[in-house]
Amino acid sequence: MKMSSKLITAIVITLLLSIVALPVWATPQRQGTVPNPPDEAPITNVIPVTGGGYRVNLLCDCEYSGLVTRVNELDQETSPSVAPYEYLSEEFEVELDGPCDIEICYPYPVDYENKFGQIFKLGNQQWNLIDSMIYEEEDPRLICTVDRSSTGGTYALISTEQSESEKLPFKVTMCGCDADINMVADPATTVGAAPDGFEFLNNSAQVDSSETCEIEVCFPYTDDEKSKDGQIYQWDSGDNQWVLAQNEISSFSNQICTTYDNSLGGVFALLGKK
Repeated sequence: MKMSSKLITAIVITLLLSIVALPVWATPQRQGTVPNPPDEAPITNVIPVTGGGYRVNLLCDCEYSGLVTRVNELDQETSPSVAPYEYLSEEFEVELDGPCDIEICYPYPVDYENKFGQIFKLGNQQWNLIDSMIYEEEDPRLICTVDRSSTGGTYALISTEQSESEKLPFKVTMCGCDADINMVADPATTVGAAPDGFEFLNNSAQVDSSETCEIEVCFPYTDDEKSKDGQIYQWDSGDNQWVLAQNEISSFSNQICTTYDNSLGGVFALLGKK
């Protein structure tokens, strides 16, 4: 290959890496460790779009594409003032060609938590709070929300008087429906004992949906869980026992996940050998 061709190839690869998702994205502690993303980036159903301080992902095999645009000038006509509060990260706009379930995530370090950061969406010239979850075991720790059947909008992470987001050591993703998601801190007592020779490796996830949908439940899967051959189980209330689920290990995100179609939810636990 000629030197000029090599140079062109290198430039193209660099531009692509600056647009699509990066394995490590810039939390406040990591600013300067990744290239600054462009002000606009395409969003597709292939890979999440990761900006300097946000991540956008399309769920449920969304067939539409669109654009993510960073809003560089805060507190202007399109962005009402949040005083006495403050913007904690970048404000951005999502525009899709059709309605999708849009997952919005921000890194959530301790200083964001101390300021009770919450995700808001702009509507009728005011910021409206969106239900969100704080995922403790992610790296970096994340606060995420899903804007369902939406063509997009303008989103921001803003400080508040108190946090209304539940902290979870696992992640639940639902396709096409909403559900109540709660942590079961002592599943052996409140749900049922682990099978002989097994122990709970984490708190359990309780998912209750009013309608059937696709539900994915993921637990952290680090060396500790691997050393005990951790697997996800679901509680069978009819037989009063934990039943092994179909597990899939994700090497990219260090998680182990199970997915159920046409499910109303249930109680899920990560069990490993003693």
